[in-house]
Formats: sequence, C-alpha cells, structure tokens
Amino acid sequence: MQKSPELNRRLGRMIRLIRQEKGMTLEKLAEKSLITPKHLSSIERGKTSLSVVNLLLIEKGLGMKKPGGIYTGDLIELYEHLYEYVHDLDQADK
Repeated sequence: MQKSPELNRRLGRMIRLIRQEKGMTLEKLAEKSLITPKHLSSIERGKTSLSVVNLLLIEKGLGMKKPGGIYTGDLIELYEHLYEYVHDLDQADK
C-alpha cells in the first residue's frame, strides 16, 4: 500500500489548489460538496482516502462540468497507483 498515501496527498493538494484559485473557503466547498469541513480538510491534507463518490461531489462543488478534472496527472499513472493499491490490499487478505 505504498502508493495510496502519495495519491491521497496529490489529490488533496489539487483540490486545495483549485479551491483556493476559485476563492472558496474550505467551509463553502464543504457545504457545496455535502461533505463535512473536517472530512474535507482531512482529504485536502492527504490524510484520508478519497472515494469516487466524494471526488465527484467535490468536483461538482468546485463547479467542474466534467468528471476527472481534479487529477491533472497522467491517467495511466493514476490507474497504476489504483491497481497497485488494490493489489496490495488483495495480498494483505491472504
């Protein structure tokens, strides 16, 4: 599970950067995203894994029209991180 923390940090930084560029407070984005400010803060700091549902809610709260706008890295790299994370979880169950 080495890749997941880095992915969490990367996504959290992107959410914070986009939020700040739009001049939104954490509380305002939390309200628009239907996520508590405490949980959103944890996501932005990379301390909490981000579910797909929460990612979509945050993107909507940021006013993004298309899904996937937060992650600006290479899509293949994102899938590799997710694959390794899921694979590591699978190995831990054995």
